[in-house]
Amino acid sequence: MLGCGDCTMCCKLVGVQELDKPRDTWCEHCEIGKCCTIHEDRPESCDDFECLWLQSQDKSDPMGENLRPDRCKVVLGATTDGNVQAFVDPGRADAYKTGSMGRLLGAMAAAAPVFVVIGDQRRYLTGGMPPQKEGL
Repeated sequence: MLGCGDCTMCCKLVGVQELDKPRDTWCEHCEIGKCCTIHEDRPESCDDFECLWLQSQDKSDPMGENLRPDRCKVVLGATTDGNVQAFVDPGRADAYKTGSMGRLLGAMAAAAPVFVVIGDQRRYLTGGMPPQKEGL
């Protein structure tokens, strides 16, 4: 994975329709902690996806290493309407609420809704409000 280093959390937490890969399962083409074995021929959705942590690395104020998806267990992405979507590792379901990630998502939710996906549940965070649950 170019630019991702040894982070492969999107290969677990994000679904890939072209590969019939559901969320929260490791992609069969992922060498966990190493790379994608089909990187050169990966599906368009994989090619188009770039998590917000990776995008921030080219900015003047990049997200810290503690917010890297493989360390915080949350992959942040943008929805088609520009909102933030947080894919949370079900094994660390509270990861979006704690530490630096909790503070970051709280600040983001003050500006626009943040959609949190954990397993088969979706929650949305809005400024000053506790998480609201929705079924998927």
